[in-house]
Amino acid sequence: EAMKSSPNCSREELFTFKINTAETAHQLRWNLIGSTANNGIEAIASGPGPEFGYEYEANETYYHSYCLTMGSKYRFQLMNSAGGGLGSGKYSLSYGAVTIFDSDSSEDFEDVKNHRFQVLASGVKILGKNRSFMTDVDDE
Repeated sequence: EAMKSSPNCSREELFTFKINTAETAHQLRWNLIGSTANNGIEAIASGPGPEFGYEYEANETYYHSYCLTMGSKYRFQLMNSAGGGLGSGKYSLSYGAVTIFDSDSSEDFEDVKNHRFQVLASGVKILGKNRSFMTDVDDE
């Protein structure tokens, strides 16, 4: 198991992306984007790829964790450059002890899968496409 980040915040404030790769591992890319105070957006993290100095290997588990800001809205996007989704792979998104998404209980995707959510003191609010702060991004 590979850990690609080690943030400095409490476990309750930690966003974690876990992925179990399959045969399509080398085609996968992802990004995490957040809202800013002036209604802008900022890239928080993304990967993997040659520009990051690593690629996913098939049949491995990777964890990526980041500190998120209370009240902010986020979009996590998982992409397959060849349109093959995850194949037999799986992934999950969580914030503290709350599961935002788990692919074990959902359909696969082809090119792009978007997840929009807001971090609140009471937990996580899942945001739909129409209420999203990022409407200029391709939807699944």
